[in-house]
Amino acid sequence: MGGKGISVLHPSKPIVAYTAGCMIIVYDLLSDAKIQLVNHQHEVKALAFSPVGTGGSPGGGDFLISIDNNRNDSVSKATLCLWQWAKG
Repeated sequence: MGGKGISVLHPSKPIVAYTAGCMIIVYDLLSDAKIQLVNHQHEVKALAFSPVGTGGSPGGGDFLISIDNNRNDSVSKATLCLWQWAKG
């Protein structure tokens, strides 16, 4: 651990998501609400909101996509999580 964090801005709402090791924190800038997403077992290496037009969404950002990579095992493997973010 101890790598640099990643932060991404929602394409159409005042929401930012950022990483803290193996955890993702989604922060709503208007309501000051924070949500912690903790499904990863290793440090998150990539983070993105889905782009405009994905899944028929005109504003984009319906999904938050995150990837971690376990390089400590003898077999390297990655985990991809798809968080549905459409409601809210």
